[in-house]
Amino acid sequence: MEEDIRFSLINDIDFMVWGVYHSAKEIELLQKAIEKQKKLLGKECKNPNIKIIAKIENETALDDIDNIIPVSNSIFVPRG
Repeated sequence: MEEDIRFSLINDIDFMVWGVYHSAKEIELLQKAIEKQKKLLGKECKNPNIKIIAKIENETALDDIDNIIPVSNSIFVPRG
């Protein structure tokens, strides 16, 4: 995960969707990992304002949607 975060920050990626989330706590862990990498990268970090899109794909995440929305920048629910 940290390599992907580092790649995203160095390459000026605007949005990050990280697999499937089950809870707001997982998104908060991702936010902490992003903050850690920003500090480690320093000036190499091209986009310190990367946004997190929460993928809501299971019933567990749907049950926690009221907590997921405030800690993510956007959500999406895939069809299928």
